[in-house]
Parts: sequence; C-alpha cells; structure tokens
Amino acid sequence: MANNFENPEVFMEVAKAAAGHYADSYAVKLLAFSENATYLVYDPATDEKLFVLRVGRPGYHTREEYESEISWLRQINDYTPLKVANPIPASDGSYIQEIEKNKVTYFCIATEIPAFTPFGQLPGHHGGCWKDIRRQSGIPQC
Repeated sequence: MANNFENPEVFMEVAKAAAGHYADSYAVKLLAFSENATYLVYDPATDEKLFVLRVGRPGYHTREEYESEISWLRQINDYTPLKVANPIPASDGSYIQEIEKNKVTYFCIATEIPAFTPFGQLPGHHGGCWKDIRRQSGIPQC
C-alpha cells in the first residue's frame, strides 16, 4: 500500500478520478505531499483555479473522521469570525469521494480555494501570536 507516497503516480490517478466528480473540464497539479496528497484542480482552457483536492493516505483516517472534519470546518465558517476553506460537494452532492485503485480505497475531499490576507498584513496586527488571535476572536483557550 502507498501509505507514505512511494507511488506518487497512483495518487495522481486517484486525484484525476476524484476531480471528475466535481468538474467536467479539469486538469490536476500536485501542490504537496504531507499527511495527504494535495492538488490544485483547474480549468485547462482558461487556467481558472477551480478547487483544492485532498487525497488521503489509505488507512490514515476513517470516513467518519473525514465527515467530522467537514462538519468542523463548516462550523468554523458558520459560527466564528474565522474563515477557512469550506468543503464543496461533488456533482452528486457528496462531500467525500471514495476512489478504489489497486484494491485500495482512497478518500478524497475538495475545498474552496481560500482567499486570505497574510498574517502580518491583518488590520491591527502588531506582531501578536496565535494565542492573541484566539482570545480576540472568542475561540476557547486550550
């Protein structure tokens, strides 16, 4: 099993298969390998960036864990002043694509491409830290 990305071409094939559940015309470009393989999905005719697609390592997380993460991200956007990349549904309305490749299941999730301001350019930012932002936004402290 390609749990630690020893077969990057398999992850690319999975990404292409998953992207087809979200868009009719698309190309896929690898952004990073970390806990997941992360891809930019874009329209090859216009170069318009469509979404970011994450392909999870097999066995790294369960479907239930991905469902929980999707719920958590949506809650952050709906109930806090913070903005994170929302998961987006595929053409069938589902948020998680299960792609089978070589008898292995890969979980794939698409998210919006976030618009963001670099941390140091936030209004009122004077070298504060993440703990300061959490306190100011009302996020409970750990």
